[in-house]
Amino acid sequence: MNKKREPIYRPIGSMPAKATWKLSCPFDSLDAAFNWNNVEYPVEHTHAHWEILLVTSGRILHTINGKEKVLTKGDVWLVRPEDKHKLTYADKDHKDYQSITFVFTDELFAKLSSAYGHGYDVRKSDANLSFTIDGELVDYAIECCLTAQMQPKDKYQTISTIVINRLFLVLLEKRMNNISSYPDWLNDFISYLNSPYRFAMSVRELARQTPYSYSRLTTLFKFYTGQTLLQYINELKLVYAKKLLRTTDRQILEISNDIYYDSVSSFNHNFKKKFGKTPSEYRKAHAAPETTRAEQT
Repeated sequence: MNKKREPIYRPIGSMPAKATWKLSCPFDSLDAAFNWNNVEYPVEHTHAHWEILLVTSGRILHTINGKEKVLTKGDVWLVRPEDKHKLTYADKDHKDYQSITFVFTDELFAKLSSAYGHGYDVRKSDANLSFTIDGELVDYAIECCLTAQMQPKDKYQTISTIVINRLFLVLLEKRMNNISSYPDWLNDFISYLNSPYRFAMSVRELARQTPYSYSRLTTLFKFYTGQTLLQYINELKLVYAKKLLRTTDRQILEISNDIYYDSVSSFNHNFKKKFGKTPSEYRKAHAAPETTRAEQT
């Protein structure tokens, strides 16, 4: 079920090709499905259905409605039936891209949007339908798909629908959080920053994701948010470190390296300044009861 399929497009005159359900689904008469992908789709096309593209590794250049964006692990994009898009390798010498494409019918989209009340907003032509998820949710989606492909048709559809619903909810949550007086480009940029996968990038590299020079970006960012770009990124790192301290047994040094701190002492200092406890104190205060009892014996 996860073997490669050759693209199947249905040309419509001079319009972009149209991807068929046959390309995207191993079964007929389903409302939800998925497929694995590790190749580019350089033909601009639309769909007869909805898609959620989830990048699981590597880099891919996504061109949608004339705009380009490089997607990396954890990046997600909801593609509407009328959207014109294509996927091309971001690095011609490194073709290690992999993704999962979840596909679903307009009927299922109607049910989701009716349940959450955001159908019109999502359908708007100027809606920003990209977001980033963390590694845990990426792993969850992969595990669900690996399980689903071994199941009969009805269970396959149920699992596909569950993952689609979860990703759709994340999109709505992020869109609700972005309702503000910020301009669209800044909402897009903040959404881009909110991923641990960006921590390795320099601020100048991050600035290239905006229409502005680095110096102009820093001025505008401070004007709108009240924080410098470096302050905002450092806060994201520390919040992520809190999550790792609560949910993993990784050493303090490893967590410091995970968020690209120059030294553990600097990490400890900034963490305590932000949260009032050192990383070790925070972990002890939030340890599971079993762990706490074990430490006391």
